[in-house]
Order: sequence, then structure tokens, then C-alpha cells
Amino acid sequence: PPAPFVSLNMTRLKKGGDLYIKLARANSWMSAYLDASDLNLEQISLPGLEETFSGIVNAESDLKIDTLDLSKSTGYLQSNMANVKTPNYMVNVPGMPFLIPGLVVGTWEIRANIKNGTVEIPAFKFGSPDADLKGSLTGDIRLGKDYLKTYLNLTLRLQISKRIIDSPQNKTFLDFWPSSKSQNPG
Repeated sequence: PPAPFVSLNMTRLKKGGDLYIKLARANSWMSAYLDASDLNLEQISLPGLEETFSGIVNAESDLKIDTLDLSKSTGYLQSNMANVKTPNYMVNVPGMPFLIPGLVVGTWEIRANIKNGTVEIPAFKFGSPDADLKGSLTGDIRLGKDYLKTYLNLTLRLQISKRIIDSPQNKTFLDFWPSSKSQNPG
């Protein structure tokens, strides 16, 4: 049966790219479709950030989430990004605020599929050879009937550049990274 939906279609944006989003909701499911072509991230402001991310995104995603039984959800996500840089971000931890510095990431590739009750992640990697932050995410997520019955089997590997590690301005930020004294992901 038909469901109410909202869509947004923006083409030839001022700083570059096209973006199409369609969201729908019915009694027992919701869906989201996204298509971004050569989208310049500098034109998207996120709440809580004074600066924007920079980079170019090509992405497509089509998700159908079963709200009564997550394990029946389906969909996919694929995205490639280039020239990605994160903005500075102040984390206000009571008694010990710290700044997460802007990080050059470079490239980013994400591919995920949802089928048969599993979110498979065949590719999730980021960081060009000269990036401040490199890493990968591997594994899968076994969807249960709800979030409390869902199992995560994920490994996140991160590597911070020597430039970030050696900068005195980043000391408080690096205190939260136990392995920041070495460049080996762990």
C-alpha cells in the first residue's frame, strides 16, 4: 500500500553536485533513499559544528527498515569520497574540554548491504597515504528483532599521523588515545 513520503531534489548546487533524498514511513516500516553525485560537502552545515566538512561525495543508498522486526530490514549503501577534511570540534567534557583538530582524511570508501538479517560491510576504509587519520571498519552486524537483540561483530582500526601526534596543540586530544605514541593501528 502507498505510504506518505517526502522528497528533496537539488541539482547543480552552487558549490557543486546534485542531491536527491526520499523518506517514507508506514505503520511497520520506514525507508530512505539517497543519491549524491559530486556533492561538495562544504555547502552542508551540521548542527553543533562551527565549520563544515570539506570533500566531494558520490553516494547511493536505499534502505527499508522494518520497525517491528529489524532482522527483516533490507538495503544497501555505497559511497566514495575524495579530499575529505574534518573541521575542528570542541568536545566539552566537564572539567576537561578538549579540541579534536581538523583532520585531513582524503579518500573514503563505504559499501554495506543489509539482507537476511545481517548488515555486511565488504568495504569501509578511509585515509589517503598522506592523511592525518586512516582506518577501516570490518565485520558484520546481526540484526535482531529490536536494537537490544542486535549483535555487533566489528573491528575498528585507526592510525593517526605523526604530524598530529607530534603537535603540542593536540596533547589533550591524544590523551584519549592510549596507543597514540605509536603509529601502528590497534
